[in-house]
Amino acid sequence: MSEPDFDLFEFVRRSAVPESPSPDSFSADREACVPLDLPARCQIDEKAGGRSVLQQEISDSSTPTLHSDTADNVQSDESGHTVPAQGREGVNPISPGVKRQRTYREIRPDPDTIRVPPLDQSAGMFYHASMSTQGKLPKEPRKRRRMDLATDTYQATREIGACVRCRMHRVKCSNADPCNPCGVNQTFHELCCRTQVKDLSIHHPGLATKFVESCKHSIRHWNTDENQKKVVKLWHGLGSSFPVTVTEYTPRQEITDLFWKEPTGWQMLVHTSYGIQSVADVDSDALDSYMWSQIPHVLDQIQAKKTDCSPSSLGPPEPPSSVSRSASKVWLHTMRTVYNYTNSHTNDNKVEILRRTLLLWTYTFLQYHGLWQFTLEKNHDKLGMSQLGLTTKNCETLTPFEGTTPLPRLLAQQIHTCIEGRMNVLEKSLVKELQNAYILTFKSQPKYDWKIVYLTTWVYLAILEEIVWDAGRWNNLRQLFDWPLEKSPNENIDHAIHSARAVVAHYHAALRGSSLQQMYEQEFNTGNDVTEDVYREDDANKKNSDGLQILFKETCSFVATEAETLESRTTASFEADDFRSLELKFAAMMISQK
Repeated sequence: MSEPDFDLFEFVRRSAVPESPSPDSFSADREACVPLDLPARCQIDEKAGGRSVLQQEISDSSTPTLHSDTADNVQSDESGHTVPAQGREGVNPISPGVKRQRTYREIRPDPDTIRVPPLDQSAGMFYHASMSTQGKLPKEPRKRRRMDLATDTYQATREIGACVRCRMHRVKCSNADPCNPCGVNQTFHELCCRTQVKDLSIHHPGLATKFVESCKHSIRHWNTDENQKKVVKLWHGLGSSFPVTVTEYTPRQEITDLFWKEPTGWQMLVHTSYGIQSVADVDSDALDSYMWSQIPHVLDQIQAKKTDCSPSSLGPPEPPSSVSRSASKVWLHTMRTVYNYTNSHTNDNKVEILRRTLLLWTYTFLQYHGLWQFTLEKNHDKLGMSQLGLTTKNCETLTPFEGTTPLPRLLAQQIHTCIEGRMNVLEKSLVKELQNAYILTFKSQPKYDWKIVYLTTWVYLAILEEIVWDAGRWNNLRQLFDWPLEKSPNENIDHAIHSARAVVAHYHAALRGSSLQQMYEQEFNTGNDVTEDVYREDDANKKNSDGLQILFKETCSFVATEAETLESRTTASFEADDFRSLELKFAAMMISQK
């Protein structure tokens, strides 16, 4: 059987030239494309002969009217719909004898009349449309994760936090100790610290608060007669006095206390029943004013501390101090300059942080070394307490209690409790502002001058030195007294050392590693002329309240000429007979040129 002849021309003609649509197909296409809620006004564009047909009003909303060039080209089908009788004619390039008919139709609704379904309805439609055949929601597309998020080093660093220097300089830190950026430079090994200054907390309720809580059961009831309240004047043996309102109470049992060790043993004393009934009886502002007035007297007593048997309000005589003469002068000169500078800039808000730091140091120093006692005024009510006196003047047994009238034990511990609370409040506000000062100094913003930041850091480090000394003293006394607090003295020492390291790290990061010598020359535009002897007691510049230049000159000279002494101060240890044994222990870390 032979294959039928294949007409190539007929195949090409039928493939290239579409058949003309019938009127019925126009009607079916129109009804399928136009939605049921098609607005009454619509636009139908038909291109015929290279021209666009203008929009025309539609009389019947269900049967749109088609437009053409002439009315002759329009006819009606059997259903009554109006359709074009003939499309645009063209020339068939393959078969010139066959006419080609092309028709263009486009129905576009008016945007002003489009009805949008509500959001909840459209969301529901999308939800059902996105459901798979098994009734499960489609899986979310996988997100590309950063490679370093999956590493153990990145996660460990996020948990412990970046170190101070990397945080300020905005460089990538690591979880090593020291971290990789700080490990490159030997200078920053000891300064790689992750603790922020604003999180430090050294002053918290301590021994005095514990004693007052334990003595509550000793009070049967307070005297409610307001006329029986008394106002007594207290002091530390120097300067002005501090008035306190006290109330008598009925005790369940008497309170006894140890005061000093005589050649024959410890001497006991029975205390009278007086105390502070309400915290409102102690004015915190008046207490701040009293403490501030004690600063020059305390500094005078520190400077005048001798080794003879003369009594002192700061404790018994001491043997020669292990602190070098030059180091003691730098420490004492700095503290005096801070006090004079703050007094001469009382209206300067930039100095307020320095004032509060010095006030906190005064609270701390008198809390550990001072003795609250009645004033020496005549006819002053001493609440039934008698004056203390020793039977011998031997220097080995002489104490600051000799010749004084101590306070009743409960009253004294209540005052110490108020001081502990006040120190806690001062420190909380101070560490936050000090953290902000370091950040703004690093950004070179003018709110804090570097000199104020330097002096504030110095005084705060001096506070930490006092805390370490007091903890060392309690370590020696633990064989005689039971330690009542949860944190041991050794833990307090470790915490103070860590806090000092964090403060010094923030200070050096804020100054971008510049030494004190560099900052001094930049500030005062001086050359390298600080090696001369500036330790003259009669230097008139030291008496100037604004004598910061001579202070920095003296400190730079000490750093340049006493490098070994400065290094030895960083490793200073506690000495029970010398309350100045830890001076410059932490400040030497700040001013060292290493």
